[in-house]
Amino acid sequence: IILRNRTGGDIQFDNEFAGNILFNTSNITRLTINGSGDATFAGNVGVAGKTPAYGLNLAQGTGAGNKIAWTDGTPDFAASIYANSSTDKLTFATKNASNVETTALEIDTSQNATFAGDVYIPEYIYHSGDTNTYIRFTADTQTFRTGGDDRLILTNSLATLSEPLLIDGVSNYTGLEVKGIGSSRPSVNLSVHDAAVFRSSLENYHPNFEQL
Repeated sequence: IILRNRTGGDIQFDNEFAGNILFNTSNITRLTINGSGDATFAGNVGVAGKTPAYGLNLAQGTGAGNKIAWTDGTPDFAASIYANSSTDKLTFATKNASNVETTALEIDTSQNATFAGDVYIPEYIYHSGDTNTYIRFTADTQTFRTGGDDRLILTNSLATLSEPLLIDGVSNYTGLEVKGIGSSRPSVNLSVHDAAVFRSSLENYHPNFEQL
């Protein structure tokens, strides 16, 4: 069936009664539009001439026909997702202050993610598959945990290590506490097994070390 409009204007399909509009091929419904305007496709959908191999198929590229995009009511650009054909990167874009499409996140073929802006998290960064090793952020505090134990805690005025440190291969520190972070001469309290070994090791790596 070929429908042609030889005088211009619209071609309209209308169901004046309750029910759907169905589009069939080979006596099988391929597209259904219900009375609420919802459209259901029985097969895959290709966009901008792309032969579909998946549920929704877009050609790789950076043009308008290559993107899933959102606009506001103006309509101004709001956000988009597309596969960049020149870099093979999955790209997420948002608008800037001038409503211009701006890359926010790129994911390459090795699954490396590059963010264009800052990254905010509620509290934790975990090592994949290792739930007892993480970095935790709370109010003015960072906690570094490995193997289920807190190893380093940083606050705006104090750094606390829970394990001995190694200097020149010697596990000599039994504890370290640094106060006054950011000041010109912070206070450092050290607990060591052997003061002579500690001083020798520290002077070896830091010739300007001054014992107060």
